[in-house]
Amino acid sequence: HRAGDRRGEFVAVNVGGLDDHVFSDTLFGHRKGAFTGADATRDGLIRLAADGTLFLEEIGEMAPESQARLLRVLDRGEFLPLGSDRTEYSRARIICATNRDLETAVEEGRFRRDLYFRIATYKVRIPALRERTEDIRLILEHLVRTEAERIGRSALPIPPDTLRAIGSRPLRGNVRELQQLVLHALLHQDWDEIPTSRTTASADTHITIERRDGDGPGVIDSNAPDADKEAPDRIAIAHSAADGVTFGERLPTPDALVAELLREADHRHPESRREAAAAIGLSPQAFANRWRRLEPEESVG
Repeated sequence: HRAGDRRGEFVAVNVGGLDDHVFSDTLFGHRKGAFTGADATRDGLIRLAADGTLFLEEIGEMAPESQARLLRVLDRGEFLPLGSDRTEYSRARIICATNRDLETAVEEGRFRRDLYFRIATYKVRIPALRERTEDIRLILEHLVRTEAERIGRSALPIPPDTLRAIGSRPLRGNVRELQQLVLHALLHQDWDEIPTSRTTASADTHITIERRDGDGPGVIDSNAPDADKEAPDRIAIAHSAADGVTFGERLPTPDALVAELLREADHRHPESRREAAAAIGLSPQAFANRWRRLEPEESVG
């Protein structure tokens, strides 16, 4: 955008999950009185990006009705603000981004074929961060400076050991994962406090949780350190970097698995909600919210 000859603004919006009404109102705006609560005219982002660039993030999550509206803009440059009878024209350049395989989505009927070919005129693939590890130091240094200034903490130098440790992570969250690692380190003012990647766990790391539904004898991993081999209602989940994750004879449901992890974290850290939450990668508030969904007698209020 900055390198081109566009003199307008760069406007970004995440369109993933927006229903058609919100999408239309956000992008195309509305006239006063168009619907209940429309007390004033709203221009919409596409007008704000006139002579500039409109960046639509997560376009692969766009609702079908919104896809049709966007296609009209791309084909003819036309859009209709809510409550207006007059067609307007867009002068914005539109760039879209997604982490979805849109070709597969087209074949499965989840994304319009005509819209795909309209936006795929020129494609740029941004490699995952794990494919360009040479960029990690530059991005980390940038994030340390910007995040330290944003949250009012002192910037930290990046030790070589920390850089190697981060470089060995799978970094499935790409730059957002780096940002969270930087925030964690800045808040603690110590790189040693960054969360450990699961894939770097030692080969003898095991987690044992309890199955409380009483259905079946359960299977205990003999290598799990604290497994109670006499208890018929326990099931082991073993995790190792070498072997991946193995379960007992019967798989627990996702809800049951989450519930047992919450109980295990609470059991190991009964005096500290913060430590219990951190043990399974949650904030204290998220931990409390999930805990409330368990049995009433276990509610922490």
